[in-house]
Amino acid sequence: MRIIKILLACIKEKRAVEITYMKRLSQEQTKRIVDPYVVVLYEGIWIMVGYCHLRKTIRSFALDRIIDIKERNLYFNTQPDFDLKTYLSTPWGIVDGKEARIKVRFKKEISDYILRKDKWHSSEKRTILPNGDVELSFTVAGVDEIKRWIYSWLPHAEVIKPRWFRKQIKKELSASVNEISNQVSSSTRIVSEAVTESRKAETLVASLMEAAEKVGAITTLISDIAGQTNLLALNATIE
Repeated sequence: MRIIKILLACIKEKRAVEITYMKRLSQEQTKRIVDPYVVVLYEGIWIMVGYCHLRKTIRSFALDRIIDIKERNLYFNTQPDFDLKTYLSTPWGIVDGKEARIKVRFKKEISDYILRKDKWHSSEKRTILPNGDVELSFTVAGVDEIKRWIYSWLPHAEVIKPRWFRKQIKKELSASVNEISNQVSSSTRIVSEAVTESRKAETLVASLMEAAEKVGAITTLISDIAGQTNLLALNATIE
C-alpha cells in the first residue's frame, strides 16, 4: 500500500523515485532511480512503467518485487515518444528481467507472416536471407515472454543466439517430447490392459453360455426321464 501511494504521488508530481528491486530469477537486489510514468495491471501483475536511469531505457517493474522505495526531488518529463498502448502491445519484455540479445531464424514457409508487421519489438533488427528465411534480432529484458512467442511458431522457428538460450530451448523441448512419449506409453498400456480384460470377459461369457447350454440339455434330459417315468406309472395302473 505504501509503495503504490508513493508511486501515485510521484507520478502525479512527475518526481523520480529510488527503488531497491529484486530480480525474479537471480534474487539479486539492485538500487536504481526511476522516473515513474504509470502503474498498470498487466496479466494479473501490478507493474510500474518508467524510465530507468540505471539501464538508460524504459523498463517495467513488478510492484511485489520492489523491496523499498524513496521519493526523490528530481523532476522529469516523460519521454516524448513514449506511448503506453504501444508499449503494452509489445508481445514480450513487459516484465523486467536479465537483459538478453536474442536472434531467431524463421523458415521461408512462414516468412510472410513474420514480415507482415513492421516490427515485433522496438529493438528488432531483421535480415532476409537469400534462401527466403528471415532472421530477427532483439534485445529484451528477460526471456520468459519471448520464449512463449518463439514456441508459438514451432516447428518453423529456431533460436540462433545466444548459445545458452538455444540450449535452454532444446532442453525444454526434449523434456516436453519425453513427457508426451510417457503419456502415450501410459495410454497405450491402459488400452492394452482394457483389451486384455475385455477378452477375458468375452472368454468368461462364452464359458457361461456353454455351461448354460449344458444345464439346458440336462434339464431337457431330466424332463424326458420324468415324462417316461410318469408314462410307466400310468401303464402300471391299467389292467
